[in-house]
Amino acid sequence: MIQSKIDLLCRRLREFAQQGQVLTVENAMMALTTDIISEYSFGYSYDALEQEDLAASWTGSFREAMGSSVLLRYPYFQFLGRFMTRLPLRIVNVVSPTLVPAVTIMNVRR
Repeated sequence: MIQSKIDLLCRRLREFAQQGQVLTVENAMMALTTDIISEYSFGYSYDALEQEDLAASWTGSFREAMGSSVLLRYPYFQFLGRFMTRLPLRIVNVVSPTLVPAVTIMNVRR
């Protein structure tokens, strides 16, 4: 499974090169690891490598979520994470648009 994801990444890298498109390595690595981890963890892939932009919005969302995670470690702020995942996506989009992909993924298994 990992080899097939790496082969897909290589194919996508060639596509970007042939089209003369700029590729952010951070987005490529995030797409690869997201697809591998989701396949192992949940039994299905999020297919970030298949998306046109390699799920660039997920990279920004993940970066913001990790920045917030320091705050969420404190017991008196842990409710914020649970609160955000229970909000309707349209409200999350108003509060923090970059968190929408992360909240969407967190809600998949509910």
